[in-house]
Amino acid sequence: MGYRSQVALVAGFKNKEQFDEVWAVYLMDTRVQAHNLADDWKQASSKGHPVLYFESGASKWYDGYEDVSGMEYLGELMQTFHEERGFPFVFHKTRIGEDTADIEEEDTYENDDDTDMMEIIYSNVVVERSVSVNF
Repeated sequence: MGYRSQVALVAGFKNKEQFDEVWAVYLMDTRVQAHNLADDWKQASSKGHPVLYFESGASKWYDGYEDVSGMEYLGELMQTFHEERGFPFVFHKTRIGEDTADIEEEDTYENDDDTDMMEIIYSNVVVERSVSVNF
């Protein structure tokens, strides 16, 4: 069965035009096409910003896996668009492994003084570990 992780990825964009441009390039990636990764992303909006998010309850999330690198490629692509075109963005990853202490959180963002974009993450991504006993 292997080690499993819960994973959440969130990508926030400044506006629909920038989202459309980045998304079109993302869809051309061979990993995205080979594993149908576009279907794994859900679309939303937060405070007027387009958002893509992915969540999985039990994934084999290893750096060397092609589907994992394809999912995380969106954050790398957003960084490239920022460097080359000045697009502001926020990309967040949370991974919680089976081991109690195995929690990983990463934020990558480039902002143009629009604090609402970071609030996309802080108001919508929550890490919870809980035990409930209900007799």
